[in-house]
Amino acid sequence: SVCFGACRLLAFLRMYCFQHHSDSSHPGSWRDSEYISVEMYSTSLIACIRKNFRDAFQMLRSMNIDPGEELAARFVSEYYKTCEQLFKSDEEQYYVQFLEDYLDIVQTCDNLLIPYWDTPDSVKNDPNNAQYHQFQNYHYYTNHPEEGVKALFKKSGAAEPERLSKFYMAQLKEHRTDSAFLNRAINMLNENNCTSTEAFYSYCEASNAIKPTYLNCIGCAFSSKAIGMREDMIDFFLKAQDLATDDLQRGLIAYQIGCETLSVRPKGADGKNAAKDTPEFQEWEKNMMLSSTNLRKVLQYQEAFRSSSSIAIRKIPAHAAYQLGLAYYRMAGIEYSSKECDEAINYIRLAMAASPEDYNDNAESMLNNINNARAQYAERENRINKDAKMRAEAQRRYDEYIRKKKAEEAFWNQ
Repeated sequence: SVCFGACRLLAFLRMYCFQHHSDSSHPGSWRDSEYISVEMYSTSLIACIRKNFRDAFQMLRSMNIDPGEELAARFVSEYYKTCEQLFKSDEEQYYVQFLEDYLDIVQTCDNLLIPYWDTPDSVKNDPNNAQYHQFQNYHYYTNHPEEGVKALFKKSGAAEPERLSKFYMAQLKEHRTDSAFLNRAINMLNENNCTSTEAFYSYCEASNAIKPTYLNCIGCAFSSKAIGMREDMIDFFLKAQDLATDDLQRGLIAYQIGCETLSVRPKGADGKNAAKDTPEFQEWEKNMMLSSTNLRKVLQYQEAFRSSSSIAIRKIPAHAAYQLGLAYYRMAGIEYSSKECDEAINYIRLAMAASPEDYNDNAESMLNNINNARAQYAERENRINKDAKMRAEAQRRYDEYIRKKKAEEAFWNQ
């Protein structure tokens, strides 16, 4: 069978190309054998090993692995190590080939996970289900090597932002209308910290022109931001939000919109704060409403953020709460509103509780400023309310005087 043939080929490669000679005296499972460094072999032999691995890898791609099977994980790891070693032997000559091998390996790992993702949650997440442990093992043996390969690729030297960007910019003209190539490039650039490069922006714009996606809309948004096109940036972020497939993606976009539209009250030509009837103030007010709305959305998706493996992402709701507190504080300064100061205090305290190591020191100072402002606004509101009550009482007395006077006139006119 194909599976048996691939197993034999893999065992052969590991026994004769990587295993210590002494291991032949105590044969055991190929999974537990020791290895000597690939550097000890010539480039031509490494290339031959890679070719044999690739032939077996093509067989593996057509297999239907049973849950819990280790073959996929072992195969992926060894195949990647061989490809990287060949790349290390001559980085200029084998750079493009190494990128193609890497993308091929990642795509195969994704394909192997399809049976896991297609399985109902009631099966793969229920410990009482008879198939639960099978599918957890299957997920581990197919997802774990992909994560390992991605981590090794980032350290290989092939993933340097300048190097990747230069390579993909040279490919753009030829592949501008190839949606599959564009999307693979976008994913590669995104995963390797190239999201601030011209290559990432260019690929996102080309891909978006064919078919908008969550990721290429984000790239277009940042590209618009880089050239000062603020309205286009917000439009692309909103499109990305519509195309998001889960709460974490929606929350990340809401966070970006919230932070990008949070701004300081504009100044007029005289250097003072812009008046409320000016276009500058109206634009600011619109942005502040957009910012506060989206920062609140981030807090609605807190569970999605908490489940992320990234500590930085898990802290975003705390940062959103702090930014929302700042938004309310700025709006309070426009309306002289103690109520909005209360909202600001509540959100900043929420940020402090969620991430005390990040916000306790600065937030305490901010809370003091807000409390002082709140006291001033409350005193102003009390004075205004008192004046309003006095005016209302004066008006009531005047109205009563007029009513009595008209009644008296009506009596004498009878």
